[in-house]
Amino acid sequence: MFTFPISHTTRQWAQARCVGHQDTAKIRQIYLNAIAVQMVAHYLRCMGFEADIHQSQLNHPALRAVMDVADLAIARMGRLECRPVLPHATTLLVPPEVRHDRLGYVAVQFNPELTQAQVLGFVATVPANGEIPLTELRSLETLPDYLDRWQPTDATPARERLSDWWQDLFGPGWQTLEALLGTPQPALALGLRGPAELQATSLQRAKLIDLGLELGQQRLILLVAIAPARDHPEEFTLLVQLHPAQGEPTLPANLALTLRTADQEPLQSVRSRSQDNYIQLKRFQASREETFEVVIAYGDTQVTEAFAV
Repeated sequence: MFTFPISHTTRQWAQARCVGHQDTAKIRQIYLNAIAVQMVAHYLRCMGFEADIHQSQLNHPALRAVMDVADLAIARMGRLECRPVLPHATTLLVPPEVRHDRLGYVAVQFNPELTQAQVLGFVATVPANGEIPLTELRSLETLPDYLDRWQPTDATPARERLSDWWQDLFGPGWQTLEALLGTPQPALALGLRGPAELQATSLQRAKLIDLGLELGQQRLILLVAIAPARDHPEEFTLLVQLHPAQGEPTLPANLALTLRTADQEPLQSVRSRSQDNYIQLKRFQASREETFEVVIAYGDTQVTEAFAV
């Protein structure tokens, strides 16, 4: 754990974010969030990362007025959520509006006098209720290695390594369906229809996909399930589905879901029809270290998710 005093400069920065707000509870929320961001930024700079507090949504008056946000931008990687933990609390609380699009969630606990802060540890994802016992946090000393996984290189795009899922290592945005939707939905819960052993040994994760404003519904849910082959430990069975976001009953018509090689050679594709509540690629096999891409396209807009097994 990383402990240090809260400096006068940090307090001034936090107080400046509170200007213009009248509600006492909101002022306290923003103040503690801002200090938590500063503490995590200081720790990461000590570890050699480029942490930029000026890119935080806390700097936008309209956003911090309506959201409980404490994000910290890490150069070329994404955003960490830096959540304050009150003195003597035993649980990290993550509000619904920041449970998506984060590299992870770091807990920062204050002493009763609010003169000192301790960076306790982190989690990669949060459960549906947004509550994580502090005893279940990952060790802080593993955070640099965790972030290094998302360090982009010029040679290769960032790929979600599916075999890491068995070590509870998930890339930004990949969550359980319960965490993503709040409550399980039957259509999604049956993601791997097929042999019982495939369902029993599979891991499933989902991610919100944003195709922009061209769609009436701006977000979709990409579901990926992977299961090891029973007789071949280096082989895996995979299933990919696309679902409407929470609150949308169906997908838009002519939404394409395509599987292709890393060299962009199409392998299979499926297109939604009117009133489809999900679409699904045929189950396929992949070997360890094999790479592939999934492309979601609507009109002239497309999003590509890259994977390695």
